[in-house]
Amino acid sequence: MELIKTPSFNAMDNLLDILAKNTKSFSSEQIHQKLGTYLLLSGSKKFVELYNDVAKNKNYTKAFTTLNL
Repeated sequence: MELIKTPSFNAMDNLLDILAKNTKSFSSEQIHQKLGTYLLLSGSKKFVELYNDVAKNKNYTKAFTTLNL
C-alpha cells in the first residue's frame, strides 16, 4: 500500500482488503460499511490519516478501534 493524499474508491478498496485479511471477526461488508461511514462522518483528512497509518505502521488494531469494529 502506498501512502495517499486524498480518498478514492481505490484507496477504500485497498484498505478494505488489508483489514479483511487481518480479521476473522468481521465480514468485508461490515468493514466496508464502517469505512464509508467513517469517511462521511469524519471527513477526508481523518480517512487519509487512518489509511496512511495502516499503510505505514500496519496498525490494524487501532484501525478496527477507530472504525468501531
